[in-house]
Amino acid sequence: VKADNNITVSSTPDEITISGDTTIKKTTVQTTDANYTEALFNSSRIAPDNNQSWFITVTAIGRRTNGVGTMAIKREAVVDNTNGSVTIVSDEGNSVVYNNNVQSNWELVFYDDNNDFRIFVKGEAGNDINWAVKVDFLPVS
Repeated sequence: VKADNNITVSSTPDEITISGDTTIKKTTVQTTDANYTEALFNSSRIAPDNNQSWFITVTAIGRRTNGVGTMAIKREAVVDNTNGSVTIVSDEGNSVVYNNNVQSNWELVFYDDNNDFRIFVKGEAGNDINWAVKVDFLPVS
């Protein structure tokens, strides 16, 4: 049995129990140009339930597939869903970036559109970038 995303598997003679931390989500994305590409989790967007808020930490690491270049980016925000209206409170200048390719303009951005919370990564023209994206959120109702 393989466990990931803080999932634990335990068993007794009569049952198997699988449990995990539902506040951690992971996905992978590939960018092939300098356009924004949405990070989806199990092919879906994630967002707080109605009348719930999250404090989120999003970490993304990208690596060129055809040359030298890796960048890690970490951002935090509050994502609020009040009566179906989703808003994001975040400070663009409060990001942590580790970059071993000073010529890159790769990005990790948050966006609220049509009351959806969206996470995007952006690579660069002429380079394929493999991204791993992790979201850790603390919910409150």
